Amino acid sequence: MEKWWKERVVYQIYPRSFQDTNGDGIGDIQGIIRHLDVLSDLGIGIIWLSPVYPSPNADYGYDISDYYDINPEYGTMADMELLIKEADKRDIKIIMDLVINHTSDEHAWFQQSRDKNSPYRDYYIWRPGRDGKPPNNWTSFFAEDCWEYDDKSGEYYLHLFSKKQPDLNYYNPKVLEEVKNIMRFWLDKGISGFRCDVINVLYKTSLEDGRKRLALTGMEHYISQQGTHEILRSLRHDVLDHYDCFTVGETVFITPETAKDFCDSERRELDMLFLLLSIWKQTSSMLNGLRGSLTRRGSAGLFPAGRTLSNGMRITLKTTTSPGAFRASAMTVRIGANPRRCWAFCC
Repeated sequence: MEKWWKERVVYQIYPRSFQDTNGDGIGDIQGIIRHLDVLSDLGIGIIWLSPVYPSPNADYGYDISDYYDINPEYGTMADMELLIKEADKRDIKIIMDLVINHTSDEHAWFQQSRDKNSPYRDYYIWRPGRDGKPPNNWTSFFAEDCWEYDDKSGEYYLHLFSKKQPDLNYYNPKVLEEVKNIMRFWLDKGISGFRCDVINVLYKTSLEDGRKRLALTGMEHYISQQGTHEILRSLRHDVLDHYDCFTVGETVFITPETAKDFCDSERRELDMLFLLLSIWKQTSSMLNGLRGSLTRRGSAGLFPAGRTLSNGMRITLKTTTSPGAFRASAMTVRIGANPRRCWAFCC
């Protein structure tokens, strides 16, 4: 019998724009609760809830300032607990975003880490400058230097994304334990898993200069490193194996080969991955291109029967009698602001 998460349709909700119930112009958790019956009627079996944690919103909620609370713009913890309860009544599972490569620079950990004598100093990656310049030549996903100088510390901190999102330091075992506690907190409240944000960049094997590139200089030191695999296996062994839940990883610069390293059931890391597909033409062309792309890449092992794409467009892929070939049926629910992109669950 297939695991439940292999048989369900996933629907992403970005709370801020979903449904406003109190007239402040911002969507909220109560708005999601109001529409659970509609989602159930549509056949939705899992809701992926984009970040609802407190956040300064420098990156749409992916800069988290408190992992143990709810952004008051969206409601209260009581609202969140009610959402989980009401969804469960309708046999709808909830998965939450797990953003653990970085926090907000307004998180208490980071604010304390600015003191060199703080026990939180090593929660982040701090380094002195090099001849008045940043510690290395890396560039960020946001097309800027990866290092920000902090006057209070007199040193630079690493941020692969915005300077408002300092990277956590997984060389410090306390950081991993903090993450495990966060996961247990929400799983104990009744959620059913996590969508793991940029999960294959957690571990920085080296802080040496990177090979110069037009973008992401330094990426060879942090993309899909062995240390990240070890982190994921630890999360699986110590936390996830003790709950009926699943994980889907958002990854960058992934290939079918490296995807298997993350998703192979024998390795005990992630259950599924996001694959970002660039869509350049109409929906019909997308289906033809997807089928051809998967066949050319030999990616049949990554897309077993019944996998579903989400984020506005639902496409169920089913294997045929011919190995490596696929037929696809689609129901267009919504295509977001950028019609050239959709997200795919794969395994």
